[in-house]
Order: sequence, then C-alpha cells, then structure tokens
Amino acid sequence: MKFNVVTKQQMGLIDNLMVKSQGIDILMMMELAGLDVALLAAKTSQGKKIAVLCGKGNNGGDGIAAARHLTNFGFECTLIFPFAATVLRKEPGKQFSIARKMKIKNVYYPTEKEKCIRAIKHSALIIDALIGYNLKGNPRKHFANLIDVANNSKKEILSIDNPSGLDASTGKDYKPCILASKTISLSTPKKGLLTANGKKFAGKIFVGYMSVPKEVYMKSNLKQVTWNHRNLVEPL
Repeated sequence: MKFNVVTKQQMGLIDNLMVKSQGIDILMMMELAGLDVALLAAKTSQGKKIAVLCGKGNNGGDGIAAARHLTNFGFECTLIFPFAATVLRKEPGKQFSIARKMKIKNVYYPTEKEKCIRAIKHSALIIDALIGYNLKGNPRKHFANLIDVANNSKKEILSIDNPSGLDASTGKDYKPCILASKTISLSTPKKGLLTANGKKFAGKIFVGYMSVPKEVYMKSNLKQVTWNHRNLVEPL
C-alpha cells in the first residue's frame, strides 16, 4: 500500500476534520486505535504480560483502549501512569473508567515506583502511549523517568503513533526518547518517523487503519488511501 506521509500539523487537520466535519468523535477514534494497537501487540508479543505506559491525553487513551482489547484477547495488562489518574482528560478518563470496571491493574509512578518497575521488568512487551504527535520539547518529570525505565529494561517496545520524545514532523529526538522496537502510526505515517533520527527510534513501522473518509483526504489535499479489508494494520 502507498500511504501519505504527513507532518504533525497535517495530522492535526485530519483529526480535526474527522471530528468536526464527519462527526467521528474522539472516543470512536480511540476505540479503533486501541483495536489496531491490540491486534499488532497480540500478534507480536512473546508473552502474555504487557505493561502500558499511559499519558493523560489521547495517546494515553489509545493505550488504555488497547489494554482493554488485549485483556479480552487473554493478555494480562498493567496500566502505568506518570501521574494520578484524576488528571486524565475527558475521553481517556472514560477509557480508564471502563478499564477499572474490567479490573485491569493500574499503578502510579509518583507513589508506586517499585510496582511500576516490577511490572515493566516482568512484561513481555511495553506499549508506549505516553506522548502523542503534539510533543513540544523534552519529556519532563515522571514522563522522562518512565521513558528511561522502559529503555533500560531492554524489553520490546511498541510505540503508538510515534515514540514518546520524537518530533513527529522533524524526526528530532528530544531527551529522553523512547527507543521503540516497533511503531504503529495511526491513519498515516508521520514524516518524523522517516526523517533525521526517526528511523532509529521508531524501529519497524506499521500503519493502523482509522476509517478516514475520502472527504477528509480531499479537504486535506492528500491522496485517498484504499485499505485491504483483510488487514487493519499494514507494515510500511
């Protein structure tokens, strides 16, 4: 398949058009993103324990949704937050509410550091859902701490959209930056994954189907992509 390669500004326009002109709300997008991630994780993980590092925004919500699907697939997931879950934004908060009802484990790095480290140590796969494509500058505080713990664990890491700490447009690696084994870029590949140090930090790149209507491609001045209905996730 041939994909458009976009900057974070172009991706922001796509997401905005999905919501405002097509009525595809963020929670719907999050649900499909989570399924894409879960399908790739389930196919490639070497074990049943998965640690999911979750930020407070939509990237974190994608990670929580992925953990829900993976739980239904028979995996044992632990959600790891660099903050108290009360600061989650609206849609990620809804995902977390569902995850709690499913009794998915959750731990908080600021107050449960050792539990977080153990969960990462005993996992077969780490899903990086800390920071999405709107990164501005170096990851800070406990975000940075969790990135360091993940990298030092030498575990397989699957990043959602782009590795946390990598600029999605330029490929600049801020400090610290997740060193991913694989990255699943949602809707379409981000330019930063293929530019500068992007390839080094992204690892093997996959693209996840996000049901982008042809009208959104047209309004974004991008070529329409027709997906193979048999695969929601495609290698780049």
